[in-house]
Amino acid sequence: MNKGLWLKRLFFALFIILGVVLISDSGFLSADRDVPVVEKKTAGQKKQDRKQPNQFKITATEYYLLPKETSIQEGKNVFLVFTNRGREPHSMVIEDLGIDTGQVEPGGFALVNLNQPKKGRYRIICKVLDHRNRGMRADLIIG
Repeated sequence: MNKGLWLKRLFFALFIILGVVLISDSGFLSADRDVPVVEKKTAGQKKQDRKQPNQFKITATEYYLLPKETSIQEGKNVFLVFTNRGREPHSMVIEDLGIDTGQVEPGGFALVNLNQPKKGRYRIICKVLDHRNRGMRADLIIG
């Protein structure tokens, strides 16, 4: 592997870990808060390629969200990694959980922290233009 690419990935991983620790210590992610944390990145910034234990990937293309169904355990802190692999801007919105990444440009991604989500079935959609009606829907099952 290219040494520069390896160092960039290591730096990004350390940045994410430090950010999570700082946010956790600040009380921002305390159990009494139900507001998810959204962090957006542009196409030039990289994310870790390896899937972490409590990390789930949602991928957008024209005009799909994949996988169509994602299941996670209730009460666990989890991260959703929304990646736009399409040619147009896309978003990930889970209205019942208060999640809206806003527009994510092609090649970019957003990292969403679900702090102990409650049991249920939630609809994931793309709110850009008419993308939802063109098939950009998926389900998140917690329980």
